[in-house]
Amino acid sequence: MGKKVTDNRNALRVAVIGGGTFGTSIAAEIGKDHEVILFEKNSELLQEGTFVNCFRHHRGYHYPRSNETVLEVQQATVAFEELYLESIVDNYKTYYALVNEGSYTTQADYLKFCDKHGLPYKIVDVPKDTFDSQKMALCIEVEEPSYHYETLKALIEKRLTSSKNIEVLLNAKVIDMVITSDGKKRLTFEKNSNQKVDEFDVVINATYANINQFSAPLNFPLHPVRIDLVEEIIVQAERPPVSLTVIDGPFTTVITTGNPNEFVAVHAKVSIFDRYVSEDGLPRKTGKILSRAKETLAACAQDVPFLNKAKITSTRIVHRAVRANREDDDTRASDVISHGHNCYSVLSGKIITCVSIGRHFRKVVNDFYDQQTASTK
Repeated sequence: MGKKVTDNRNALRVAVIGGGTFGTSIAAEIGKDHEVILFEKNSELLQEGTFVNCFRHHRGYHYPRSNETVLEVQQATVAFEELYLESIVDNYKTYYALVNEGSYTTQADYLKFCDKHGLPYKIVDVPKDTFDSQKMALCIEVEEPSYHYETLKALIEKRLTSSKNIEVLLNAKVIDMVITSDGKKRLTFEKNSNQKVDEFDVVINATYANINQFSAPLNFPLHPVRIDLVEEIIVQAERPPVSLTVIDGPFTTVITTGNPNEFVAVHAKVSIFDRYVSEDGLPRKTGKILSRAKETLAACAQDVPFLNKAKITSTRIVHRAVRANREDDDTRASDVISHGHNCYSVLSGKIITCVSIGRHFRKVVNDFYDQQTASTK
């Protein structure tokens, strides 16, 4: 099972579960030194959180109540752009606005936050054909691009296929894991309706909203997460690309996808079907979900009037996971969890941090390898 590392017969075997941005980036980094099997339950990579996303290339403006989140994305920027700069879209203006009533952040506090973190901005009058100027107390133009999903996906797939040490298993769902007496991790997985078993030295769980599915069978402590069931809409609007965010509360985000006249729109209240902290730490099973696309478009149009003439072309629904009970600061900083036994999980929703997280795990695995090698001398 798997491709063999040609330059190091003693290299470790590493399983990465989850083929989103984080699982793929972790696999790509560790695959520089060790044999990696990447398990993805879907028929393609990057089909969930990376795909159902606002595509924002975060600089920090979006989290005025979480210094931790801002610092992390700022520190991660260089690493991400070293590899994926080609996916960045910046041929448009980006604006953030605060409403007259209902924001969790005041105008003075927001500008103080930007100054504190060195986030450049220019206070401007609300540009024509953007926000509803009557509702906005403040509008700033900022330096924050987005990423183009199709380009990012192609770049990541190229990284994986160019490595002789990485095998990607699509339609492969891990259903069980046991730790053997000699410390190996024995994974059972289903692929093409067949069950198979393989053993690994290290296992890294990057399944996002399903993070606790990995922990339950091994009696690892559950990681406290809040689950959101979210719908985003893709719309066509005959206008130049733009990025518009009403900060901070139950408002609107509209961002170009990088494709001509195409935008993703989400409303921080209407677009949320469900929000909860479950006892088992897992997403609830969902039956048929009735789309709120029209309601979302109408709610977003109250903040961004040009959407009144937009056409909905598709909707996308996904489970998201964030740290539980952090509504006070709305933090989205990454969690890297060590379960012991060389088993790890990662929870992160900021695409920009995927390369730095991958490099962190490469160091973790190499440190373990060095310890193992030293103990056998």
